[in-house]
Amino acid sequence: MFSFVRELLTSISAKASRTSANMKLLALRVEAKSKGTMFEKWVTFWKSMYLDYKDLVYDIRNDVREEPIKAVCLASLFAAVTYCAKHNPNLVNYRASFVNYANELSLVHPSLQKVEAASTVDRIGKCFARDVVRRLNLGIASVIWIDFHNRTCKNGESTCPYFQMQSYEIKDYIVDVGFLDRWWFLNSCMADYDINY
Repeated sequence: MFSFVRELLTSISAKASRTSANMKLLALRVEAKSKGTMFEKWVTFWKSMYLDYKDLVYDIRNDVREEPIKAVCLASLFAAVTYCAKHNPNLVNYRASFVNYANELSLVHPSLQKVEAASTVDRIGKCFARDVVRRLNLGIASVIWIDFHNRTCKNGESTCPYFQMQSYEIKDYIVDVGFLDRWWFLNSCMADYDINY
């Protein structure tokens, strides 16, 4: 029994050594055939890329060992920015929040509604109906603003570059700012929307 196992192991090791020798020969043949070809350039590119990133990892490791407080601060900043970017609300979230607040406000009698909340819901509802609500993504935050024209409108006024909204005018048409899955102006406006109740 033991002799069978010993023979099996020696045959496997002999095959493995032959396979590794064959792989080395194959690698040498491929390298010889690929001299000056696109494949050689491709292999050289990826080898240099690997070496660059390997050096980068070693440099980062050495910097972390030399200045651990700075490394922790940078890692915390990176984590915070990543968290904010992941929880950046979009236009669908804004519309869902708006519809939710509009439904809640509709359950309160108009004489008991806060005037600011009622006028904001009415104005934003009309803008959604005209399809002029836009979102500007800033990576970690979003800005909701009102455009002049509908996206599908192709009349002269909407296509002429002189009638388009200029970048310095956007601040006058900002409706809301979204940050960390929350729309701040809409939430503050709808606070105590039944204040007269």
